[in-house]
Amino acid sequence: MDVMQYLTDMQRRLNNLVRVGTVIETNDTRLKVKLGDNSTGWLPWVTQRTGDCVTWWKPSVGEQVLVLSPSGELNNGIVLPAIYTKNQPTLNQNEHTTVYKDGTRISYDYAQKKLSVNCVGDIEITAAKMLTADITDSVTIKGAKTLSIDFAGNIDIKTPTQVKIDAPNMICTGNLLVQGGLTYMQGMTGYNQGGGKTATIQGAINVTDDVVAGGISLKGHMHTGDSGGSTSAPK
Repeated sequence: MDVMQYLTDMQRRLNNLVRVGTVIETNDTRLKVKLGDNSTGWLPWVTQRTGDCVTWWKPSVGEQVLVLSPSGELNNGIVLPAIYTKNQPTLNQNEHTTVYKDGTRISYDYAQKKLSVNCVGDIEITAAKMLTADITDSVTIKGAKTLSIDFAGNIDIKTPTQVKIDAPNMICTGNLLVQGGLTYMQGMTGYNQGGGKTATIQGAINVTDDVVAGGISLKGHMHTGDSGGSTSAPK
């Protein structure tokens, strides 16, 4: 190789050390990137972890990236995602945000100290043990479809104020234990589909109006007295 060829090859290698390009094709594990008038072969891309812990997020076609090429050889290049372009929206400067292509958005606003999750589909949480939620302020969960939580262990929710469930119907398929006072405002109906007593209460019951059993009023019923005639209604 003469001096001119050597200098030309060195210039080519230097130019290829770091190149800005656009992803033009992807497969399961590799990308092709357009660099000016040329295109690379199939190249791997950089991610955070690929060992005992793994992160996976493949760059998409049209995304602008860097191609780092050891020794200036593009065939040995590695793709480093990604570069913001004018085609991307300007986001809140106080937010860390992830927006998926279907519109799902996860963001944390560290100025307002607020985490927002806006999912266009279902949310599924699966845990082998226990989930503990310790809430000191407020949590709002909204969904147009289904929120599914499936645990093999316990779920503990702890808050110093209250938990509110706003729904037209709520179903509990197992036993329900209320360790504090129970207050209801729209009446109560009970059935015992397993047979036996419908309700067992230990202690006194105070009723401000009336008790009706089998169509007979406790307050208004009268019966025949021992000496004839009818007794007065109980007082």
